Amino acid sequence: MRYCLVLALALLVACQNPGAGTAAIPDSVPRNLPKKTVDLLAYPAPALSGYQFMGDGKLEVSQRRVFVYQDTGSDGARLQLAIYAIPEGWDDMAPTRLVAGHYGQVRESLIQHLLRSSNDELELLEDRLVDSAALAYPIGFAQMIQHERAAKTRYTLMLSAHQPLFVRMEHIDGNGDGLSPQQAEALMENVIAQLFGRPQPASGSNSDSNGTSTMNDSTVDTSTDAATAEASR
Repeated sequence: MRYCLVLALALLVACQNPGAGTAAIPDSVPRNLPKKTVDLLAYPAPALSGYQFMGDGKLEVSQRRVFVYQDTGSDGARLQLAIYAIPEGWDDMAPTRLVAGHYGQVRESLIQHLLRSSNDELELLEDRLVDSAALAYPIGFAQMIQHERAAKTRYTLMLSAHQPLFVRMEHIDGNGDGLSPQQAEALMENVIAQLFGRPQPASGSNSDSNGTSTMNDSTVDTSTDAATAEASR
């Protein structure tokens, strides 16, 4: 399958030429994700230029909060932002190891989901960790195209962290070019600044004044949640 060849070449190039601003992904990363309780309702919904906020909800099974946006600059493109707790025992990890450990799981879960959902070609374009001067943790960045007959869908995956949360975004574009690494980095920096840069309600608040709804994991597109939830147990 062409995906295997493209992935092998991408990883070989990444190892030989990490490039400026790109962190090497460690060979050995932890797999288990013990649960930790965080009040996800304490975090505000980021206001993102170029995106229309469609709503948010807390996914009970996978213990995460998801914000859904429509990309106003690309017809039909959407953005999903998920926040969830960094596991117990991971707090003292070096930033690169912490992000790489979870990014590898999320990336492979998305790839396997796309391969199962289509018999057509999956092409991996980008796969790397990017250091950001504005963030305490690097950004895991992957971009891939799923070719389906005459159509193609471009997936952009971004994952970073800010204590006590992982911050993950998936941009799904069926008509355009997706996000460049520079756009993805700027978007992650903006999201983390808004999530953690403003005063937050007291922990334990169950207020729904921000419109947050409690929903099942099937309410939104959780393409990578099933596999990562299994790995989290």
